Amino acid sequence: MLRAALVPSLLLLRAHSFALIAVRHARLVVVRGSDLDEGDALLAEAVGALQDLRVAVASERVERARDCYARVADAPTRADREDLARSVDTQVQRLLERTRAARSDALAAQRAATTTDTAGDGLMRDAVSALARQDYAAARAAVDDARKSFARDGVVGREAALGNLYASINVEQERAARDEARREQERSEREQELLRRGKALVAEQRITADAERRAP
Repeated sequence: MLRAALVPSLLLLRAHSFALIAVRHARLVVVRGSDLDEGDALLAEAVGALQDLRVAVASERVERARDCYARVADAPTRADREDLARSVDTQVQRLLERTRAARSDALAAQRAATTTDTAGDGLMRDAVSALARQDYAAARAAVDDARKSFARDGVVGREAALGNLYASINVEQERAARDEARREQERSEREQELLRRGKALVAEQRITADAERRAP
């Protein structure tokens, strides 16, 4: 249901972005391309993360996009992009609220269905909280402790919930690892590009200096 509610708004945001780029085409030539392009790329990643229901990633990308747009010199372009960033951030906050509500409802339903709230149930709630904080090690440890607690107390009927929660932890951790690897690759590529430009500048300066020395 969350995904279905988001898609129309996200499509509108993308259409709005393309329209702004078309309207401002003449102005884009005077904008610092690196900041504008990086901000647009980050905002697109935020929209993609929203479609995948990865709220933390979407929020982080929006903040980084805002930092990039703040450095754009052309005022109309900067205002357009900041407006887009605010629109995406609004979607992030709405999804965050819905995710929290869904998690709260799930926990309430679990408590209502359980005649006795055992120590294992408390550990499962701890695992859900740790997953929300993206503390995957703590979440996995809480699931393992919950499984042991259920076995020790003779509680049955929790294996499906434990398995689903464990799988969710693995999926989210893998996504976080891919995101970090992509960010590291982007940083490396930027550093290599800066190094290449630096070497080219040094070479150009040497050529200029040699030409000046040889001039009569």
